[in-house]
This record gives sequence, structure tokens and C-alpha cells, in this order.
Amino acid sequence: VLLSGSADSLGPPPTDKFLRPAPKVTPRLPPSARRHHTPQEKAVLNGLIGALMKDPPDRAEVERAMAAGRAAGLRPAELKEAREEGLRAAARQRARDALKKAVLSKDEEALRSAVILADEVFLDLREMEEALSLVEEIEAKAMTEEGASPKALKRTAVVDRLRTAIASRDFDQLTEAIRDAERAGLAIRSQRALLAEARMTLKIVWARRQAFARHGANPDDESSPRPAPPPGGVARKSLACKVNAPR
Repeated sequence: VLLSGSADSLGPPPTDKFLRPAPKVTPRLPPSARRHHTPQEKAVLNGLIGALMKDPPDRAEVERAMAAGRAAGLRPAELKEAREEGLRAAARQRARDALKKAVLSKDEEALRSAVILADEVFLDLREMEEALSLVEEIEAKAMTEEGASPKALKRTAVVDRLRTAIASRDFDQLTEAIRDAERAGLAIRSQRALLAEARMTLKIVWARRQAFARHGANPDDESSPRPAPPPGGVARKSLACKVNAPR
């Protein structure tokens, strides 16, 4: 048996690489529905994004920008998309500010919290590099001078659960281990690499469950009919087993 876990329910899908519920975002307009904006419309959209990026945003200014957009003939979907883009940009800027403050303070907890925040808004790893390096230095020094702290021991236990979950390929174990790891603020490169491996394993497990569900089969029952690979499909090797990866 390559997969284990509750077979009667697929459970929630891993919606993104951090296994958090996907934010409610207005679907972006398809290319066919997009249009060229006039200079006035671009200025209105940029003004809305800029108002939302203020910390904290000025509600009155945001409402004025929305009203200006409606007056300029922008469609509701375009205004919603710009609003959400502004909110995402503001969240990324807060994460960058937190990283800068944490790096200056060199406080371990502040650094870990900033790394968690940066992960949540999907900052590029290069923007986190200095904070990650500082955490590694602090943890290595603490282990040498004092031995493992209770928090360090807890993180070690979290990493061990990640390894166990990856080996088990169990959907529920992977889900729980990933969530625990995200809350623990893993900032050592080897630990983050293991977390990335666990996330990828979960996606493979979920994709395989979906393939079996489409064919009315139970992935935990070897007697169930196995779904045929798609035309031209190839077997991808991932970790300890091969799965047919639908295109």
C-alpha cells in the first residue's frame, strides 16, 4: 500500500505550498477580457494600490480612490483586482519591514517571527537570506554553549515528525506535520528543505487521491482497480514510489 489515511474522504486539498486556506481572491480577468487602460485609468488604479499600501491604510482615501475608479469607467472586477493587489503588496512590505527590524535587533524570536511572516506572503528566499543566516548562527552558538533549549528540542521533535510523515506518505500525518512545522518557525536551511519535501509529498499524495477518486477506486485497497495513465503520460519517480502524474 503506497498511501494510507482515511479512505472514505479526500479531505481538504493542499491549496498552496504552505498548506493554509487559500485567500479569497477575485479571479483575475482572463486576457481576452482585459483592455488597454488610459493614462487616467492607470493613475486611478495606481492611486488605489498606493492608498492600500499605507500602514495603516486610510479608509477614506481608499474609498475616494474606489469612487474615482468608478467615475473613470473602470469595471468592478478591475477595481477588486487592484484592491487585492494593493493588499498583497502591503502585506509583503510589512514582512520586509519585519525582516529588517529583526535583522537589526538580532533577536532570535523576532527573526523567527519575521521568517514566518515572510513565508506567509511568499517573499523570495533571497529577501530572507540574512535573517536565516542569523538564526543559524544563533542556534549553533546556543547549542555549543548551553545545549539544546526547550524550544530547540520542540523544533527537533517537529522535524522528526516531518521525516516520519514523509516516509509514511499519509495524508493526515503530512497535513499535521506541515502545520506544526510552519508554526515552529523553522529557519535552518536543512529543516526548511525537509519542510519543502513534505509539502511536495503532500501534493503528490493529494493528486493520487484525486486520480483514484475519479475512477471510483480506493487508494488504500490493493484490490481496487488502478486508474490508467493519461495518453502520453509518464511515470514520475518521487521519493520512495512512482506515481502516474496526470498532465
